[in-house]
Amino acid sequence: MGRGRPRKNITIDTSSYFCWNKKCSEYKKRGRGNIVFSQYDGRNKDIMYLKCTRCGRRFSENKGTIFFKKRTDKKTIEQILKSTSEGLGIRGAARTFNLNKNTVLSLVHQAGKHCENVENFRISK
Repeated sequence: MGRGRPRKNITIDTSSYFCWNKKCSEYKKRGRGNIVFSQYDGRNKDIMYLKCTRCGRRFSENKGTIFFKKRTDKKTIEQILKSTSEGLGIRGAARTFNLNKNTVLSLVHQAGKHCENVENFRISK
């Protein structure tokens, strides 16, 4: 029996992704048809990896998000950010989600920086 997530005949919409390779002719250009599904990876085989057909580089679906290279799962990160935005303190969130307070503080800080970057990107267009 094979390991990992079973392959299904599903269509993955990759139009919102772009190549992250600065040397690629399709760098940061969405909807060009050059991004294809590559494989699932991660501890639980839950992270989708994509591939640029122009340059051959692979990248995680999480690249460019606050979820990139995080050991904490997406659902927990989302819950932490929701609870802290509703007024739960850093230490309270750390106790609630059984995490180190520095982990929670780092997630909140990174989310703030990510929001700032998105806002700056949107303003500059």
